[in-house]
Amino acid sequence: MHRIPLTVPLTADLAWLMVVGTGFRGMLDDLAPEAVARVRDRLPGLLAGQEADSVDATSLVGIGTVA
Repeated sequence: MHRIPLTVPLTADLAWLMVVGTGFRGMLDDLAPEAVARVRDRLPGLLAGQEADSVDATSLVGIGTVA
């Protein structure tokens, strides 16, 4: 098993990709398109009020063999 460390700067664009590209997208499913646009528009302001400035994207990589 190998640990591959990776820290990615957290931007509003990355945060939005994390919302729509993961299971978090389910929170938007019942919203009207206008409401989804408002969420996206407000996201940078919400992030600015937080202390988080990066995402830990560290991965564990394992290699196996079939016997």
